[in-house]
Amino acid sequence: MIAMFESMDNDYFRERAADIKDVTFRMLCNLLGLEIPDLSSISEPTIIVAHDLTPSDTAQLNEYVKGFVTEIGGKTSHSAIMANSLEIPAVVGTAGALDAINNGDIIGLDAIDGEVFVNPDEETTAALKKKKPNISKRKRTPDSDQRQIDHDRRS
Repeated sequence: MIAMFESMDNDYFRERAADIKDVTFRMLCNLLGLEIPDLSSISEPTIIVAHDLTPSDTAQLNEYVKGFVTEIGGKTSHSAIMANSLEIPAVVGTAGALDAINNGDIIGLDAIDGEVFVNPDEETTAALKKKKPNISKRKRTPDSDQRQIDHDRRS
């Protein structure tokens, strides 16, 4: 069934494959007694960099998660929709993010323009901070501050 959704021409329906994978993963973990990652336990300001975040992952994000970057996904993915609703800055569909960003790197995140800056220089940092007040007037309020990165290499 997952392959069927992944092969659909419609972006919305293709993104639902991730939802089916998420439910399957969580059911198998529960049946096999395996531990499911708990993102609600994050206790310091963090931007998550992951291959993907599922809707159930995104629902666990707390006030310490200042944003996230995923390698896959699009504007119709549930994680992007939920991030917008929760006003958590997110840049999705950033192929190669896990290879380009190392644990401990400083990141600047501009979720409106879909840009991720790894170890930005002072000029870029200043531009992001200057842009932040203008962005916060919109419903979606990305946090363009720099934060430490955590990696989630789970596929």
